[in-house]
Amino acid sequence: ESYDDTLENIALTRTPDAQQLLDGDAALREQYTLRYMLDLESRGSLLNLTKFDKPWSYTIKVRKDGVVQDSPVDLVETFNYLLGLHVKRYDTFGHEHLLFVEGTVKTTTERDERVLVIWRDCTVWTHEALEPVLARMLGTRSPGTRIYLEDYDTIYINGDHHIDVTKVGEDARLKVLPIEETFHARMFDTSDVD
Repeated sequence: ESYDDTLENIALTRTPDAQQLLDGDAALREQYTLRYMLDLESRGSLLNLTKFDKPWSYTIKVRKDGVVQDSPVDLVETFNYLLGLHVKRYDTFGHEHLLFVEGTVKTTTERDERVLVIWRDCTVWTHEALEPVLARMLGTRSPGTRIYLEDYDTIYINGDHHIDVTKVGEDARLKVLPIEETFHARMFDTSDVD
């Protein structure tokens, strides 16, 4: 994504109360514009986390040949990159609009973190629809189970969910984390920038 494309995707929104306050004080308006406006009013426009409910439909505005058009974004591959995920397997296990990505992430310890990322179209796979599928698939080692909880340290899943599982055979909790929060945190992480 180029600098110009980034600018195309910035959408500034100001509340009526903020506008009224700024209209009444020129000095305040100048300070606000110079120091805070871009950060406060563009929130959510560079990375719209509400659109993660339909991850295969995510687009951004891109200028091509002088024309601004919507261009698809591969959220799955972008997330893999942001995590530093070494992908071992992609699988749908026969379910449309549902994708399981298995892999590892290098850590500072001797053992790599074992990761499962679950992507779903949340309009098709609501929590209520997903829960029985995951209960069947993410079980302990038993007939008919294809993914085993004890094989992972962290599971990421997009959309609202209430999945809370205890890791089988170990005292530690299996971490189940939202993709959106992790994506946002890693996308805008500037800790290693000078």
